Amino acid sequence: MHPYKNSYAAKTYSALVSICNVISDDKQNPVVSVLSISPSEVKLTIQKIIKALPDRFFYSANHAILQDMMNLIIKNYILFQSQEDYYSSRYTGNFLAFIHALSDEIETRYYVQ
Repeated sequence: MHPYKNSYAAKTYSALVSICNVISDDKQNPVVSVLSISPSEVKLTIQKIIKALPDRFFYSANHAILQDMMNLIIKNYILFQSQEDYYSSRYTGNFLAFIHALSDEIETRYYVQ
């Protein structure tokens, strides 16, 4: 993954952890409490999402769009992951469909004139 997208994924993960800390009653394991998977699995899935999104989403956007897009990714990921069983045989297909739908939403929201 390009260093810029890698940095964006790390920032997205950090923001996601912060949100989990706020919404979880379990202060020992807030990520596990909210998303039902380990922090390392969350980090990996965030990296996969960012890697799968088109590069132009990141390199042609200004700071405000990048921040708003990060919030959109986090919100949608929390909604997706809280409903999915990471260990299910159907997870991979559902995850790919999620990434496709997220990409379409970003395209429509920020790039279609």
